[in-house]
Amino acid sequence: MLELEQILESFTETRESRKIYTGSTYLINGLETQTYAMPIRWAIYIPHDATKAIAIMTAGIKQDNTPIFGGHSTEIEYHQVEIIRSDRYPVFSTDNNIKYAKPIPKHYYAM
Repeated sequence: MLELEQILESFTETRESRKIYTGSTYLINGLETQTYAMPIRWAIYIPHDATKAIAIMTAGIKQDNTPIFGGHSTEIEYHQVEIIRSDRYPVFSTDNNIKYAKPIPKHYYAM
């Protein structure tokens, strides 16, 4: 897992922090369906005041049937919702053509 460029930085940050982090959005291939999931990660410290994490707990939030993400409509073209991580990888988008495995180009952002 640590060999994938889009995972390495966020996984390392999670391992060295006490915050919850999002990972790279990934595609879940079911028998007859496909859906995207947003991974969340949290480092586990035992005892609580330990300086190094002993494990990382992970979970995936499916984007197609979660109330947070399921309330958007693709019928309204001028409304677009995106969640982008600090490393410019998208976590969620109402744009069905988004490429989750690639960072958003720098020119997309106004500075």
